[in-house]
Amino acid sequence: MEGGLSPNIDKLASSGTIFEAANTTVPVTLPAHCSMHTGLIPPEHGVRDNGGDQLQQEFETLAEVLCKNGYQTGSFIGAEPLKADRGMNQGFEVYDDDYSGVLTGKARFERKTERYASDVAVSTLAWLAKQSKQQPVFAFVHVFDPHWPYEKVLPGENKPSYKGEIAYTDNVIGQLISKFRQQRDPSDLLIVLTSDHGEGLGEHNEKSHCIFVYDSTLRIPLIFNGPGIDPARISAPVSVIDVAPTIVELVGIDAMDDVDGISLVDAINGEDSMEGRDSLRLGSINRN
Repeated sequence: MEGGLSPNIDKLASSGTIFEAANTTVPVTLPAHCSMHTGLIPPEHGVRDNGGDQLQQEFETLAEVLCKNGYQTGSFIGAEPLKADRGMNQGFEVYDDDYSGVLTGKARFERKTERYASDVAVSTLAWLAKQSKQQPVFAFVHVFDPHWPYEKVLPGENKPSYKGEIAYTDNVIGQLISKFRQQRDPSDLLIVLTSDHGEGLGEHNEKSHCIFVYDSTLRIPLIFNGPGIDPARISAPVSVIDVAPTIVELVGIDAMDDVDGISLVDAINGEDSMEGRDSLRLGSINRN
């Protein structure tokens, strides 16, 4: 990250595999997360916006697959677009979207509810401490802080900024990973860091996101770090719909059925260069 704003994320990337040309399906929070968790593009899972849309029960999520295979599953949400009534709670034994008493300035501005990354991390770790160490766990940790309007101030500056939000969030992520490694076997920890969309930051006259589909809002980070994953940088285009199929294969579970995404495990293992992949690949839109 520019200026060393994200040393903890940088460390994850340097010791794992980073996909440098990863894209989301749509720069809108709820439908992008539905794609991330189902491996499906929006025309398939049917969620197009944050408003009244809801992921229907007929679509299998990553959490449902893992829960069926013995995982203890918990989700810890940072903002209103992923409230449980939007359908993203499928497969999670605990879905923590409780914002009571945690209104931020950003929340008041947008008339939405949000909690800071540090509060999400506290809830995550409290849940993790109660889980059996005899069973694997899947924790989905959602942080919303690097999102306009900005509240955090970069050290040495006096104005809230996107960079301030990134530095703050990176610090929380670093502490969270450190405490995860203290509570569970660090040699058995798979970490996947990604995002649902980028930020316009004024490019193409878009302050935030949702309207245009330029790289500024479609490009996302995608890092896999864990046992057996060697440091690598892969420039081939991949998608947020590839996240769930890849996690399933990495943990040794049968592939998810009938999804648009593909597993990236062969690429992570250096067995597939993925040369020639279409950067605009949308998946199997016309599936039989």
